[in-house]
Amino acid sequence: MSYLVLARKWRPRNFAEVIGQSHVTRTLANAIRTGRIAHAYILSGPRGVGKTSIARILAKSLNCANGPTAEPCGECTSCRQIHDGNNFDVIEIDGASNNSVNDIRELRDTVKYGPSEHRYKVYIIDEVHMLSTSAFNALLKTLEEPPDFTVFVFATTELHKVPLTVLSRCQRFDFHRLTQKEIEASLARVCEAEGVKVEARTLQLIARRADGGMRDAQSLLDQVLSFSEKEVHHEEVVHALGLVEQESVIQLLRMVRDQDAAAAFALARELASRGADPGEYLMQVAESLRNLLLLKTDPEGALNEMAEESLAPLREVLDAFSEADLLRMLTFLAGRIDTVRRGSQPRLQFELSLLRLARMERALEVEDLMRALAGLPVEALGSVTQGNAEQKKTPLKRSVEADPLKPSAEPAPRAEKQPVEVRDTPPAAKAHSSDTVAPNPAVPSADSPVTQKEPAADPAAKTAPVSHTPPLVDETPAQPEPKTVTASGMTLDELRALWPELLERVAQAMPMQAATFQHLQPVELAGDRITLKGVFRADTVRQSFLRKKLELEELAARVFGERFPRGLQFKVVEEELGAEERFVKAQRTHLDGGSRFAELKEDNPVLGELFDRMDGRLLE
Repeated sequence: MSYLVLARKWRPRNFAEVIGQSHVTRTLANAIRTGRIAHAYILSGPRGVGKTSIARILAKSLNCANGPTAEPCGECTSCRQIHDGNNFDVIEIDGASNNSVNDIRELRDTVKYGPSEHRYKVYIIDEVHMLSTSAFNALLKTLEEPPDFTVFVFATTELHKVPLTVLSRCQRFDFHRLTQKEIEASLARVCEAEGVKVEARTLQLIARRADGGMRDAQSLLDQVLSFSEKEVHHEEVVHALGLVEQESVIQLLRMVRDQDAAAAFALARELASRGADPGEYLMQVAESLRNLLLLKTDPEGALNEMAEESLAPLREVLDAFSEADLLRMLTFLAGRIDTVRRGSQPRLQFELSLLRLARMERALEVEDLMRALAGLPVEALGSVTQGNAEQKKTPLKRSVEADPLKPSAEPAPRAEKQPVEVRDTPPAAKAHSSDTVAPNPAVPSADSPVTQKEPAADPAAKTAPVSHTPPLVDETPAQPEPKTVTASGMTLDELRALWPELLERVAQAMPMQAATFQHLQPVELAGDRITLKGVFRADTVRQSFLRKKLELEELAARVFGERFPRGLQFKVVEEELGAEERFVKAQRTHLDGGSRFAELKEDNPVLGELFDRMDGRLLE
C-alpha cells in the first residue's frame, strides 16, 4: 500500500476533530439537529484551515446511516465512501479546471436527478472563485431554487472574486487562521500517535513557519520526519527547512536594543554563510516584533495565541522598546521583505536592513522630553501634558543640573524682566506696537527692545547708512511707509490670519499661479503695499508671476474687502524665508487662522520653552 501523507491521514472525520473553527462547526451541527439545512453554503478563508474537510463532514452528516446527524458514525458505507472520495452522491468539482459555462450546463443537467443511494446529493466546488462570469451567471437560477435533495458547498480562498449575486444565495462562513498554540498542540498529538519524539521548540518552529495553516504544518512535519526518521533533532530541522532558530532572532533584538551595528553586520554575515533565507529571517523578525507589540498592548491576547515558553525570550527585551518603536520597525520591515526576496542583490539588501534596524533611533515620549527639560518628576508634569489649568497658573522652574539641552559653555546671565522674542511675529513688525513709521527696517529704533540673538548696535553705527535691501521683482523703489498698519487699520497679524482665504481663492480663480503664490509669505505691511518674500523656482515662473501680478492684486483686494479701499500692491523680495518666517507660514494651516504654536505654548509651557530653545517650528 502506498504511503499516505499526514495531511490526508489526519484529516478530521467529524466536527469534534476540527481545530480552531468552532463558530462554523457549532452552527452547522445545530442546523442539522434542528433540520434547518440550507441549500447552499460558501466557506471562505486562507489555505489549509479546514474548508474542504468541513464540507466532507457536512456531507457525511447528511448521508450517514444514522442521520441526518451532527455526529456521523464514520463506519457506515456512506461515511467510508465519502472519506475515501468515491461516493456517487457527493460530487467534488475543481473550480479551477471546470470553470467554463459548458461545465456548469452539464452540472445543471445532472442536478435534477435525485441521489442514487443516499438522502442528499452534495456538490462540493473547490476554488469556486475560478469560475468564469458566464459560468456564475449560468449557475444562478439553479443555485437559487435547487431540488430539495441537493446541497451546494462552495470553498474559496478569494471571496472578493465571487459575485454578490452568488453570495446572496448562500450561507457564508469565514474561516480563521489557526493560532500557533493550536497548531503546536495538534502536531504534538500527531507525533505521539506516530511514535516519534520531537522537541517542543521544534514544533514551535514548524508552527511559526506554517503561518496559521494546519495543512502546511502537517506537510512540514512530514518533511521533517522523512529527513530525521524516528528521532528528530532540532538542529537538523533548522538545516532541512532553511529556518533560523528563534534564539538568533532574540539575539538580533538585543543588538537593536543596544544599537550595536557592528554585531548586527556580523550576524548578517554569519546567517549568509549558513545559507539561511534572508527573506524568511526578516519574516521571523517581523513576527517577533509583532508578538512584542501584542505582548505590550494585550498580554492576555498574547497568552491565548502563544505558549509561555515562546513568550519568555521576548519578555527579556520587552521593556527596551516602546509601542512607537515597534510600530516604526514593523513598518520598515514591511517594505523591506519583498525587496530582499525579489531584489537583484538580496544579501546586500539584507545586511542594510539589519544595519538600519540596529541604528534606528528610539522614539522619545513627549513627557520624557519635558521632564528632561524641566528637571521635574513625572507627577509634577502630568498636569502640564494634559493641559491642566491649575498647572498653567504655577510656572515651572527648570533644574539647571538636569537640563540636557544646556550648552557646555556657561551662558551669559539673563537680565531680569528681559523681553522675550515673539516667535510668530517678525522682528521688524514686533518693534512697533502702534501706528509708527520706521525710516529703515534694517536699523532698530533707539527705544526698541534688543533680544539676545541681536546684540545692541554701536551708537555711531546708527547714523551710518546701512543697506540690506534684497533684490526686488519690480523696480519700484521702497518708500518709508508704516509697516504694521494700513490706512484702514489692518495689522500684519490680521493679514496673515486672512492669508489662507486668499490662497484658496487664488487656487480656484488662477490655478496656474497657485503653486507659486503659496510659496510666498507676507513679511511686511506698509500702507497699502504688502511685501512678499520667497524664491521663484525658475525665471519663467518669475515672468509668469509678473504678468499676472495685477490680477493677483485685484483678487486680493476683493478678498480683503474694505480693508484696502484704494487697492493694494504686492512687492516681492526674492530671498529664502528665515526660521521665524517659515514658522509663521506653517501657521496658515490652522483652521481659525490663529497661531497653533501659541496655543501649544499656552497649554504646555515647558514644551513651548523647549521649542523656543531648539528653534522648533510647525510643519505644513
